[in-house]
Amino acid sequence: MIFNKEEIKTILPQREPFLFIDEIIEINGKKKKKNKPEIAKTNPYYYLCKVKSEFLVPVIPGNKLILEANIVKIIDSAGIVDTFARVGDKTAAKATLEFGVRKK
Repeated sequence: MIFNKEEIKTILPQREPFLFIDEIIEINGKKKKKNKPEIAKTNPYYYLCKVKSEFLVPVIPGNKLILEANIVKIIDSAGIVDTFARVGDKTAAKATLEFGVRKK
């Protein structure tokens, strides 16, 4: 495990009942240096610019939902990521997110 719930709370401003992430089990890939944890720890403002999403199969309470985000482009002030939500070997949803980041 990379981050437990308490460590996630040091990065995200959300709290229960709106903190929907229990743990981060893996961060990998060639672009690992682009995760920008130093920016996330400053608790910046995040602006969601555009979302293109598809919901493919239902997810019910009790399912273990694995979220995957693949970086398309990341700079200090913005980013584009392709995301996937999986239950077992099935893709439940997918989305492309475009967002901006601004320091407080």
